[in-house]
Amino acid sequence: MTPSHIFPPLPRNTPTILNVAFNGIQTGQTYQPATAPMFWDNRVLSLEAQALSPIRSREEMRGDACTEPQAVTQMVGRIAAVQAYRNLFALAFKSDVSAEHVARSLAAFQRTLTTPETAFDRFMRGDTTAMTPLQQRGMQAFQRAGCALCHNGPMLSDYKLHALGVIDATTTRQDFRTPTLRQLPHTAPYMHNGSFKTLEDVLQFYDLMMDAVSETQDGADQNHPPLDPLLRHLNLQPEDHEPILGFLQALSTDDYDR
Repeated sequence: MTPSHIFPPLPRNTPTILNVAFNGIQTGQTYQPATAPMFWDNRVLSLEAQALSPIRSREEMRGDACTEPQAVTQMVGRIAAVQAYRNLFALAFKSDVSAEHVARSLAAFQRTLTTPETAFDRFMRGDTTAMTPLQQRGMQAFQRAGCALCHNGPMLSDYKLHALGVIDATTTRQDFRTPTLRQLPHTAPYMHNGSFKTLEDVLQFYDLMMDAVSETQDGADQNHPPLDPLLRHLNLQPEDHEPILGFLQALSTDDYDR
């Protein structure tokens, strides 16, 4: 067995599971949990399908106790060996432990990890005092700068894939899902590779991307595909940083079950 301490860190930043129950939700559309996009590249749909993927991953499980194809079967066997778990699965599913039922159980638990309303939510429902004047200016700057082109809807994400030029050490793929902007103070570091420690770093990155697209039309070169054309519509000014950072604070709350 390979000692877990010799495995390198995962190259992708672990996405938050806070509010993951709402992945894919969009204004004016019927929400479909079965097609909810998961992972940074949307390669899996639904929490149930996502639940078993890390179990099959050698890098995430940090060991070689079994091969990846054997992992789910061995996981089911370990759970079924515990009488208390067998009793709970029989109660919940009227059936024995199975991979499908483990996935449904994990997904059901993850759907409980939601956060309460924020100042932004109260403001949008009509409480004009819920957000500070700085946060309200930040919301206006956020929209004017073009951030809402991708960060929109109830979770401030279009859940689509975009190429932003952030390097991924594991693949040549350059497009990644728009992350939610809710609970940002609790979910650092940022971007799919965790390369930015602060939200100010993220805003400065977008300043650079605006320049890159402006100088090269689409930001493409011989080693990288074109950047997302939506970057050409960004108009983020240095004076926007402070109010936008204030607005992002309004999308978060400390009052959630930890």
